[in-house]
Amino acid sequence: MSRFVGVAMVIFLSIPVRASSQTLILGGKGAGQTASSFTEGFSPDVIDEDRFVFGPMAEVRLTNPFSIEVDALYKRNLNYTNTFFGIVPGTGRTQLRTETHDVTARSWEIPVIMKWHPLNHSIRPFVGGGFSSRHVSGTTHIFGTVSSFAGIPPSTFDSQTNEGDLVHPWTYGITADAGVNFRAGIFHFQPEVRYTLWQSSPFNFEMRHTSIQLLMGVAVGKKAAIE
Repeated sequence: MSRFVGVAMVIFLSIPVRASSQTLILGGKGAGQTASSFTEGFSPDVIDEDRFVFGPMAEVRLTNPFSIEVDALYKRNLNYTNTFFGIVPGTGRTQLRTETHDVTARSWEIPVIMKWHPLNHSIRPFVGGGFSSRHVSGTTHIFGTVSSFAGIPPSTFDSQTNEGDLVHPWTYGITADAGVNFRAGIFHFQPEVRYTLWQSSPFNFEMRHTSIQLLMGVAVGKKAAIE
C-alpha cells in the first residue's frame, strides 16, 4: 500500500502546468473524525477505532484561482469484535454455535480535490470538491464452540483470514471541503472541514456512509521553475 501511495504522489507531482502560475506545496495533514464509522445499522460488542488520521499532502496551483490537492491519510485502527449465537441447522439434533469475529484492520484514504481560491493574498479561503478512494486491509480471527444438549462434549473452531468480514478492500466516495490557507513566508497552514459520502461499506455490514473530518495541514511551498 505504501508503494501505491508513493507512485500516486509521483504521478501527481509530474502533472505539467505553466511555470508562470505554478505553486507547489508539500507537507502533512492530520484530521479528527467527528463520528464513529460503526454507528449505522451495526454496533459491535467492542470497538477500537482511531478517529484521527494523518499523512502526507501535496498541492499544485494550476491557474489562478484553481489548484489540485492529493492526500494520503492513514488510520491505524479500524478494529471491532462481535459475537454471534445461533442454532446449527441441518444436524439432526439441537446444537448451539457461539462464534466470535475479531477484526484487526487499518485504512488509507486518498482524496483528490480541485480547490477554488477566490482571493489571492496571504489569507486565502477556499472551497473544493473531488473524489476519494479508501483502501482497508487487515485480518479476521474467527473462533468459537459448537455445543450439543445430548451430553456430547463441545467442539471448538479457530481460523484466521485476510478476508472474512472484509468484502470491499477498495471503496470510493464524493468529497467536498472548505477552509482557509494562511501563508507565513514559505509556510502554509490550512484548517478545513471535509465531507465524504462513501458509496459502500468495506465490511459485510453497513458502516456509516458519511464522514466529516476536521483537518489541519502544515506545508512548505515555493514557486516552481518547471515548464
